[in-house]
Amino acid sequence: AAELSELETALNGYVDEATARFITGDLDINGADWERFQDELRRIGVDRYVQIKQEAFEASPFYGQ
Repeated sequence: AAELSELETALNGYVDEATARFITGDLDINGADWERFQDELRRIGVDRYVQIKQEAFEASPFYGQ
């Protein structure tokens, strides 16, 4: 739970900041900025975040219904 919370906080903060910069044109969504955005998500731990969420879902009573 602690790891998930830390990842979620870091990812949400970065996504919020980057979203604003993409919207205002400070970052180019059609260029290298998009690739750097994705690289930074991976560096922060988006893959681990998805893994934790997936494992929690599969352990839940809703999985397989």
